[in-house]
Amino acid sequence: MKGITLASISFGQGISVTPLQIVLAYQAIANGGTLMKPILVKEIKKRGKVVFQARPEPLRRVVKKETAELMLEILEEVVEKGTAKNAKIPGVRVGGKTGTAQKAGKGGYMEWKFVSSFVGIVPLDNPKFVIGIFIDEPQKGHLAGIVAAPLFREIARRLIHLYPYSKEIAEVR
Repeated sequence: MKGITLASISFGQGISVTPLQIVLAYQAIANGGTLMKPILVKEIKKRGKVVFQARPEPLRRVVKKETAELMLEILEEVVEKGTAKNAKIPGVRVGGKTGTAQKAGKGGYMEWKFVSSFVGIVPLDNPKFVIGIFIDEPQKGHLAGIVAAPLFREIARRLIHLYPYSKEIAEVR
């Protein structure tokens, strides 16, 4: 690996991943290090009868359970004390990471064109949701903590309200 490439990877340039790939990586962290097969269709009904229902399917372990647990702690710190404070939900442990990437163009990166992202896991004590927010060329600022993290927070709040899994969380508004 060339020196310039190694240096640029340290701050997120020089490689690219799809939104699905990054969400799957977080999903593996949320699942204790086990990568699960993505479920794009939960069920199919025909004339009111379920003809297909997806089931969770583990693919393989990609990191040790201890590593996944450490990553959850680190992701929580990003929300509590770092760039993703706007993703906080009172009463709910949230973890995630912001990303503010310059867009690539002919001959290099475009100076004022960005993709702002936030991928988060909620709730951290019993992960149920991995939510990826990806905003191509945001219009009001470009920092992910300002444009993507608040959108995550609103979606996560609604999901928690729609799919309560504990009495305490059901009361979060």
